[in-house]
Amino acid sequence: MMRRGRERSRGVLLSIAMISPLGIGGCRDHVAAPRLHVVSTQLDLGVVDPGQQAISIDVENRGGMPLHFEKVASSCSCTVANAPRDLAPGEKGSIQGTVKAGAGPGSAQLFIGSNDPRKEQVIHLAWFGKSTPRLIPSSLEVSRRAGEIAVREIEISYPGGASGGHLEFLGASGLPDCVTVELVSEDPYAIRAIPGLGVSPREAPSLVVGKALLRLTCRMPRESVPTATGTFEVRQRGVTYPLPFSIAIDSHEGLRAMPRSLLFAASSPDQMAKLRRRATVTADSSESGQLDLVRKPSFLDVRLERLGSSDLQTVVTVHPCDSIPAGLRETEIVLKDTKGALVRLPVYLACDP
Repeated sequence: MMRRGRERSRGVLLSIAMISPLGIGGCRDHVAAPRLHVVSTQLDLGVVDPGQQAISIDVENRGGMPLHFEKVASSCSCTVANAPRDLAPGEKGSIQGTVKAGAGPGSAQLFIGSNDPRKEQVIHLAWFGKSTPRLIPSSLEVSRRAGEIAVREIEISYPGGASGGHLEFLGASGLPDCVTVELVSEDPYAIRAIPGLGVSPREAPSLVVGKALLRLTCRMPRESVPTATGTFEVRQRGVTYPLPFSIAIDSHEGLRAMPRSLLFAASSPDQMAKLRRRATVTADSSESGQLDLVRKPSFLDVRLERLGSSDLQTVVTVHPCDSIPAGLRETEIVLKDTKGALVRLPVYLACDP
């Protein structure tokens, strides 16, 4: 029995001795395989000018056999890259390519196939093409009673997402003194692209529109302010953008006219006499009562008529009824309601043969 036990033990040891070299050889082959090493799988190109941009990705063969590149494919036609030559064990190289950057954030993925027994390597590229944010709206007309507070909101739409980042509001300049501006909210991920609507699912997370909300507060002055052009200044990814903005302030006593002025232009007095111009005067409340004519030039005929059944709107119809004094280019019509509120309607004249 003892002898049989020893023989069985020798058989087991012999089997181990025969198998072990195969196992060791298998590990040695595994170590000797080519190994593709990418220095960074996340490459942010930063802020770039729209157009072609060169890219370079450092790679290394950390295996024990030559590394052969089979392909370098891209998830987006905006990115093209070429595989480098074969790399010997321990040798370094680079993948060269180009990115066609558009305005705003962009991204792509590079899929590197090689004889590395592991799965293909994936490199994520991101960039931000310089793009001017947009004001919505870019102009305002504010009409309120003098002394009242008018509040308006303006949206800044900009390329957002991780590549775009946050938008910094630096301030406003050139606006009337009665107007103040403040940043209310800002969200670089306000609107996300939806995969399946013409957008690759791999790229959708970076195709995002950011939104910033500005609040304009106007303490209505005693006098109307003609259109004033100012500038909102914002900064994104280190780039400063001046955004032109215009505002017109119509301060009134409870009455306002649209259009704000009337123009008569003709080549002769006879043609001028055939012209008719209309404006609609609107009251803030029905308590304003009847609208009456306070002052007009003698050569203009002015008629007032309520607009339908409305107690708030009156149509003012004007036409020349006599010869216009030579050289006269501008005059005005003044109307008043029963509460004493006035509205002035400038009239411009041009009779040039």
